[in-house]
Amino acid sequence: MTIFFQICSQKECIASGDLLISMEKKRSDILKRHIEITERGIPRLPQYPDETEFNSDLSNQLYSFNFLAREVGALRKLKRAQKMSKDSAHLDKEIVLRKREAMKLMIFNIGLENELLKLYIKTAVELDTLNENEAEINDVM
Repeated sequence: MTIFFQICSQKECIASGDLLISMEKKRSDILKRHIEITERGIPRLPQYPDETEFNSDLSNQLYSFNFLAREVGALRKLKRAQKMSKDSAHLDKEIVLRKREAMKLMIFNIGLENELLKLYIKTAVELDTLNENEAEINDVM
């Protein structure tokens, strides 16, 4: 395997990481929109078909990025005996930066999902309480 092939693989991995980061940012926006609407009192927002497809694409992109990062790591191990070029070392650093950024966004999105779940539960409890109160009033009449 040539250094050219390794650098091409690294650049492909970086591009995949950039796409994953942009998709995670879009996921954050979607979750924030759901939180905003749920805070207004709408009990549960259905997932739109484009969101379901997006979530599938996001999972596929995460798999693709992880696969490429592992392949680049395997190439690096094969080349350890040889000195790594400056370009190759720089691209490895860029891959690590993409991994960190993607992980930060994933953790942030997990927090948003937890916040959204708490809001769903709170809204469901409020609706149950309202329904019980309404049922009691109807029983009295």
